[in-house]
Amino acid sequence: MPSRISVLMITTAWLMVTGYSFWRDWVPYLRDDGPPVIAIDLADEAAQAVPIRWTIWRGDQPIGRLTTQMSYREADDTFLFQHLYRSLQLSTGGIQAEVPQWDVQMRLTRAGDLREQQMQGSLEVQLWNLRLKVSLRVEGQVVNGQLQSQLSWDSPWGQGECPLPVTPVTRGQPLNPLLPVNRLATVRPGRRWIVHEDHPLQTALHEWLRTRAAEYGLTIPPPSTQVPLMGEVMSQPRLLTWHDTQVLCWVIEYRRDETLIARTWVRCSDAKVLMQEAFDQGEHLRLIRES
Repeated sequence: MPSRISVLMITTAWLMVTGYSFWRDWVPYLRDDGPPVIAIDLADEAAQAVPIRWTIWRGDQPIGRLTTQMSYREADDTFLFQHLYRSLQLSTGGIQAEVPQWDVQMRLTRAGDLREQQMQGSLEVQLWNLRLKVSLRVEGQVVNGQLQSQLSWDSPWGQGECPLPVTPVTRGQPLNPLLPVNRLATVRPGRRWIVHEDHPLQTALHEWLRTRAAEYGLTIPPPSTQVPLMGEVMSQPRLLTWHDTQVLCWVIEYRRDETLIARTWVRCSDAKVLMQEAFDQGEHLRLIRES
């Protein structure tokens, strides 16, 4: 059992990040109803050997960098999707945090079903005059449709590890407004579809924190039930100013109850994703492709 101060530190770090909209979209696993209208071509993604680099913006300020890459594993005919975040600067509720490194990996079958998921990295939180650092690692494997995961941590007050609650995993290909991919080759103007959010690894970690916090008299609310997103490709392409150049792009908009949540900009000429945007509680977050 971790010490009281370790639980408080982990809980503080988790709430700080979950309170910020970007955290919700690091590791989501989304699916759509019926045959996918917009699909990630796994073989096409894996054929792109060069990593894709992105700059992360909050409003008009750059707050970090991201590198994405997908590779093929011939041994078990699966695909490894990697997101490597570096030097993230986050702020919410008066709490300042820096994420020097945060790595997210997902291993998918050819049909797009999740097989493994892993997150690891460090978080440095500025609280008054104290700078506290916590390193976390969460890894899980899907067994018979259930995610079995393990958490380990390293903080100034000690180290530890423990299993997380078993979480059901929905079958289907991940497609998420802030999960950047190299290309979306099946974009068609005017198409609409429903996206349901499912976050197995985040759900497992959240439930573990709720249980541990309750032992010390703390209350963490359960995850709220979200209304599904509605995705739609705009009927006409739009011009995007990308690195001082005007580029014609198809625009995918994601709305929840008519409120704009995110946009994806897909270059018409080659189907490459150039920019992704997210909007939440007055915040504007952008992932801009570097080249």
